[in-house]
Amino acid sequence: MLALALLSCAETTPDPEPADIAFGLPLLADGQLYAGIARVDITPIVTETYEDLDGDYYFDGCPTDPTASRSSCLEPFDDANGNGRFDAVWMGGWGGGGRAARGVHDPIYATALVLALDGEYLALVSLDAVGLLEYRTTRMRTRLDDAGFDAERVIVTNSHTHQGPDTVGLWGNLDELITGLDLDYQASLEEAVYDAVYAASTTAEAVTPAQGAVSLVDLDPAYSGVAFGGTNPDDRMLGLVRDGRDPILVDDQVLTLSFDGAEGRLATVVSYSAHPEIVGYENDLLGSDYVGVMRSVIEADAGGTAMFLPSAVGGMQSAWSGTLPAVDEAGGAVYDDAGDRVFVQGGGYEYARVAGTLIAQAAMAAPVDRAPWSTLRVRSTPVMLPLTNLGFQVALRTDVLDQPWDSLVTDASCPGMGADPDVIACVETGIWHLQLGPTSLGTVPGELLPELFYGVPDEPALASATVRSGNPRFPHHPPECDDADWTTCREQETDGDCPCEEMHAAPYALAYDAQVPALADTLPGPYRAVIGLANGYIGYVIPEPDYSSITNAITGIEGNHSEEWYSGGYLMAPAVQDAWMTLAE
Repeated sequence: MLALALLSCAETTPDPEPADIAFGLPLLADGQLYAGIARVDITPIVTETYEDLDGDYYFDGCPTDPTASRSSCLEPFDDANGNGRFDAVWMGGWGGGGRAARGVHDPIYATALVLALDGEYLALVSLDAVGLLEYRTTRMRTRLDDAGFDAERVIVTNSHTHQGPDTVGLWGNLDELITGLDLDYQASLEEAVYDAVYAASTTAEAVTPAQGAVSLVDLDPAYSGVAFGGTNPDDRMLGLVRDGRDPILVDDQVLTLSFDGAEGRLATVVSYSAHPEIVGYENDLLGSDYVGVMRSVIEADAGGTAMFLPSAVGGMQSAWSGTLPAVDEAGGAVYDDAGDRVFVQGGGYEYARVAGTLIAQAAMAAPVDRAPWSTLRVRSTPVMLPLTNLGFQVALRTDVLDQPWDSLVTDASCPGMGADPDVIACVETGIWHLQLGPTSLGTVPGELLPELFYGVPDEPALASATVRSGNPRFPHHPPECDDADWTTCREQETDGDCPCEEMHAAPYALAYDAQVPALADTLPGPYRAVIGLANGYIGYVIPEPDYSSITNAITGIEGNHSEEWYSGGYLMAPAVQDAWMTLAE
């Protein structure tokens, strides 16, 4: 169950008549930008918990044995409603699941920002959730469309917090094919999105925009390891990101949009990449991870409501298990008695506080460009995403995921269906390009690896495996793979003495077609970013040439290619690139 609390409204708002276009949002050809923002509490109520006897933060009992009477059921649970089943709030993220929430650390929200300029309009919605599949976001957008808010002008994304409820289905008990979903809660999210967009639209006001972006690599040497020219003691840190997948290529940009109304700051939107998983998996309290800290710091300093948009979070963009420069409760840098910077290691709530504070400070430190907006434009194109991951087929066929099988495309309109034996089905969603004054944003329905957006650096180690041993961009590369052939390695476990699950494509490229550009290069304007997990979620989007066919849940092989376990398949990136280029042209 969900306690929905609209901050500006005590009751669920009624559906208006369809003729009430965009809930009365000002659609005037007057050259004035209008904005509204609203936040809805989507924190689940935890009614049943368990006794964590071994202190590992995972439920080791049986979901139908409250007293753990059977020898294989190691931990009892509180069967509050007496139905004989563990009605847990399963937490999303981290491996195969099994984390059952035992309480709430901080509330989680759905936040909606609406914008209107000269008759064009848009709703950006961000939830503190691990992700929402296409089926659920389509239901959200369709309900808004039925009420007069054009579905093609609605972008629903998620912070990707690993401390929220499982909104995908993967994190109940995947080994036993037990879903982590609560369908009543999923339905309540549809209500929350509707209410947030309605409230934001009906309270929109004239605003003055500002925008800016900053590179964390350039902002402070303490944000990067010594190997990358910084002072951070962890050589895998680069711009506050500890990239877990070779090569170390990061999205270290913090892009900020702000909107000031007649009474001061109305809203601040922050685009950033790192996974909100910084608290770590040794946690059984629901919350928003560092994102909530970031919002609170910005709101305390600037006023208004802060909102988070995930950018290229794939590959693995995270600060978890890394090292961050410490900041005190007031946000000041901490030094030891010798005058040297103090660093803290992840994870936990203190680590998340530091991370959220640093990102908030970067957002507020971004240069302020007050160029007025002459354009607000929303364009989209459909995209068919062919699924090739057999693990997804099992999850879909057994109703583990929040994507019913009959919502998939299995006819000839699904590229490769019937011709390519790897293609299971297609998910039909879309790619959106948004032009917000001097800022251009493009959407991707998954966790995009940042090199697909920004491109691959022209460096010898990216071109050839022979110089990767000891290179800071390839910390996992074993010397035995210096002479290995990637075309062989991607299809088998070893090539000579090389453990292929630790090797990456050589040369490292965005696509087999050398003419495919970095996605950012196709967007206009001085400020550009991707919105990840938007209007669907199909896991990691990996450059096709670097996709390993041997590392997956079926073979059990992981290595430095663990993202393949949680990707829709090797055809995700080509499909996204093709649709993106269709819009760019």
